[in-house]
Amino acid sequence: MRKFLCREFLAKGYEVSIAQNGSEVLTSLKQPSPPALLLMDMHLLGCERSEFWNQVLADPSSPFIVIHAFSDDTLPLELSGRAARVDKTGDMELLVRAVSWCLSRSNRARDKA
Repeated sequence: MRKFLCREFLAKGYEVSIAQNGSEVLTSLKQPSPPALLLMDMHLLGCERSEFWNQVLADPSSPFIVIHAFSDDTLPLELSGRAARVDKTGDMELLVRAVSWCLSRSNRARDKA
């Protein structure tokens, strides 16, 4: 699925980096040019989920997060206002629209700073 999403977003002109697990995501956020947005699965592998969210949310400059989740998954309350949830329905255009909207929102917030 990761490779499919990567191909689809690259084809639509997005710059894409892939992290294999939560530890790689955390490392990418500490780079000089961190990602503008995280597109993630609720069932993140490679680290304790609550610890992962605590580390991401501790930094106010962390990017907006799009969570790709099954309908019975619930977002942690801590993500309220920092994340958007998109159901895994197979509708790629819905996911692309959510990413586009979140990036535009993120860019406006950055421009105000």
